Amino acid sequence: MDRVVFVLKARPGTEKSYADYLRKNRLSDETLGEAGVNAWSIFMQGDQVVAYLEAEDMKRTMSVLSEHPEAKKFEEGEAEFLVLEEPLSPLQEIFRYERG
Repeated sequence: MDRVVFVLKARPGTEKSYADYLRKNRLSDETLGEAGVNAWSIFMQGDQVVAYLEAEDMKRTMSVLSEHPEAKKFEEGEAEFLVLEEPLSPLQEIFRYERG
């Protein structure tokens, strides 16, 4: 299982609007399933945004999402609220514990 975490920054004054956008404009289960996404969470504190994504094959998942019309539209909408620096660079995982 691949996991990635991205740390992003909300544009000043858009924090509440971004949270509202996410509640109303999520990607469909079909799109996420097609991309192989197993879990996706977004956390926010102040203007700091942390996105967590879990998939069987992250390279494939990112490739599918980068080409999918629904995902492209979603990202375009997010750009109104986030300071996006391309390319996004995930955090390096330095510790992991899994029971079992």
